[in-house]
Amino acid sequence: MVTIHGFFINSVMQVNPGTGKVWGQTQNLEEENMSAFWNYRVIYCEANKDAPEQYQVHAVEYNENGKAVNWSETGESPYGQSIDDLKADFTRLQTAFDKPVLKVVRKPRGYELVEKDSGEPAHAEPPAKAE
Repeated sequence: MVTIHGFFINSVMQVNPGTGKVWGQTQNLEEENMSAFWNYRVIYCEANKDAPEQYQVHAVEYNENGKAVNWSETGESPYGQSIDDLKADFTRLQTAFDKPVLKVVRKPRGYELVEKDSGEPAHAEPPAKAE
């Protein structure tokens, strides 16, 4: 087990191809849980004794069927090696506001992302396959 501060627990490091940021992916290699694509999503965090409620933009990974299988533990921030790169990443981050807000819920065996308002499991349309 590798624990990386600020990333997924039980994770291995990888580079997000869209931003060049390093982040984690869970080690569960079952096909159902393997990541096929990702996007940015707003995730709601409930208040607790140590912190007020808050919303943050996170990177969320999905399997090939569009089910959310991984997400960054900490919120994302724009990144770029030039002003144009920074602007492009900022624009990608803003796409999170076009999708339903998510929240993390505890399940008997782990955690799951669900839509905040409906309680439905988080999902996204897989990208069209190149021909």
